[in-house]
Order: sequence, then C-alpha cells, then structure tokens
Amino acid sequence: MKTLLIALIAVLLLTSTVALAVAQDEVITSGTNGSITVTAEESGVTDAEVADVTLPENETGGIGPENPLWGLDRALERIQLALALNKSEKARMGLAHARERLLEVRARIQAKRLDQAEKALQNRERILEEAKARINEIELENATEEAETEAELEKELEEQDNEADDVETEIEIEDANLTETQRTELLQVRDRLKNQTQDLKQAMEAKRDRTKIKLKASLNKTDAEVEQMLENIANETGLEKAKETRARAMVKRAEVFAKIAEKRIEKAEAMGADITALKEALENAKAMISQANSSADPKEIREIAQEAKEVARAIKRENAIQVIAKVIAKLEEKQGEGSNVSNAISKLTAVQTKLEAKRGAEVNATNKTA
Repeated sequence: MKTLLIALIAVLLLTSTVALAVAQDEVITSGTNGSITVTAEESGVTDAEVADVTLPENETGGIGPENPLWGLDRALERIQLALALNKSEKARMGLAHARERLLEVRARIQAKRLDQAEKALQNRERILEEAKARINEIELENATEEAETEAELEKELEEQDNEADDVETEIEIEDANLTETQRTELLQVRDRLKNQTQDLKQAMEAKRDRTKIKLKASLNKTDAEVEQMLENIANETGLEKAKETRARAMVKRAEVFAKIAEKRIEKAEAMGADITALKEALENAKAMISQANSSADPKEIREIAQEAKEVARAIKRENAIQVIAKVIAKLEEKQGEGSNVSNAISKLTAVQTKLEAKRGAEVNATNKTA
C-alpha cells in the first residue's frame, strides 16, 4: 500500500512539474549566439597550461537545454527533491543539480550556444535560491552533525566556484578571437556565474554563526574550543582541502593571465608603443603571484591571486588606471587587516602615477593639434 501511494504521488508530481518545467523554459529569454572556441593559439598560453587550470572537456553535465527532454529532466529533478527525506538531503541534492547546470553552461559556451547557456544559467539561479532557503532551515538535534552537514555543503559550493572560475580563464585565453559583442556577452556570463553563489555563501556564514552558538550551549564549550571543533570538521569533511585547492588554482590562473599580458606588451612594444608603465604593472602582478605562492593561508592566497589577476587583466584595458586604483584600495583594506602588502601598494601607486602622467601628456598633445 505504501509503495502504491508513493508511486501515485510520483505520477501526480510528474504531470504537474513537467507542465511547469515546459512553461518556465518557454518564457526564458534567449541571448545571442557567440562564436567561442577554447584555444591558446593567440594568447601564447600552452595547451598544457589551459588543461592545468580548467575542467576536462568531457565534463559537460547531463542533457543540455537544446535537448527536447531537458524540461522533463528538470521535472525529474524536482520529483527527486520532493521525495528527499529531510532538508539536509534536499540541500545536498539541490547543490548537485546546481553543479549540473554549471557544467551545462560551460559546455554550451564551448559549443557556441550562448542562448542555451542562458537557460542553464537561469535554472541554476533558481536552484541556488531554493538551496539557500533549505540550508537556513536545517536544524538537527545533534549540533556536531549539523556543523558537519554545513561543512559538506560549503565544500560542494567551494568546488563549484572553482569550476566557475574556469569560464573566466577560457574567455581571457580566447580574447584575441572574440568580437566586441561576443566579449561583452561572455563577460556578462562570467559575472553572473561569479555572483550566483554570493547570497548563498552569506546565508551559510550566518547559519554557521548560529551553529557555533548551538555547539557552545549544547556541549558547554568555550569560543576557542568551538573554533577548534569547526577547524577539525573542515579538515575531516575535506572543506579545508577544497579551499586550498581553489586557492592554488587561482594562483595558476593568475599566472596564465600574466602570460597573456606579457604577450600583449610584446606586441605593443613591437608597434613602437611606450610600454614602461605596463611592464612595471606586469612585474608587480608577478611579484604578487610569487607572494601568493609562498603563503600557507588559503584565504590570503585567494585574495592576493585575485588582485594579481586583475592587474594583469588591466594591462589590456583602456581603463587600466581605474582598475589599478581599485586594486590598490583593496590591498589597503587588507593591509589594515594585517596583510603584508605595503610593497605591492607602493609599486602599483608608482605605476598608476606613470599611467596618469602618460594619459595627461596624450590629452595635451591632442589639444595642441586640435
């Protein structure tokens, strides 16, 4: 009787959710197709370096949005969620579905189907929003088990963020082969992927703070003892390893960005451009990468590698001065928090001054000829 009841519920859910999935898919706005390939030919980056910082190409997720069965596949996912035993299991399952959408986005970009990537992106946004609600509602009698569950979920999210970083790297590598329209559309995809998990991460931090209070009260622990417990849990669940893996991957990506910047500087120099300030900016980026490589703190590694990557990327931009100014501001914040970045700040400030002087001279020259 129980089996029959479950089967009946599944059939009812299937008929309703398939209709809902089809309706949702029909109202999704399609983007514009782009011509995207992942190649190192124009960037000076080797195939081995590309493979070192990106996912294998065969990791493409399941059925893609262009497949007529994609809506049915989404409906089946919702049935799985409905039949999950508890909120913890629903949250785990939701993040697994979000990973599938992430892989589908990347595969659609490589297949030159940005319209289909948009569908997968929108579906992932909805999944992550639902996962946030479920994570907030997780309440277990055993506070230690609750902390372990949260660490496992955070580990999954950290791994997905690492995979999302691949898209940005691939866009930068392929930059020379992109039209301005393609570049704009791809950068929008990149920004959305980077922002999709921010709200969920903030919710998880707030949830972790509540769990700390619960651990302290139920186990009669001090704040220091609770922090040590959470550190042990992070190691046991693989969360700390996932953070370290992403941090080291970010350094590798920064190295790729620096190599691309170096190639651009070489081309500019061959054309007779004044590249003195740009060379200094690149050297600063390399110094920051070296500092990140020597650090043992995953958080510090991520932060420094991110700023190094921004400096390297700024070398190709018209708004390099503004980008470097933002990097300096971020480094000054980190210096206030105790990070040893004073040398990088002073060098980048010198580069900024030279770039501003160069721009001023160009403006004056233009005014004189006008």
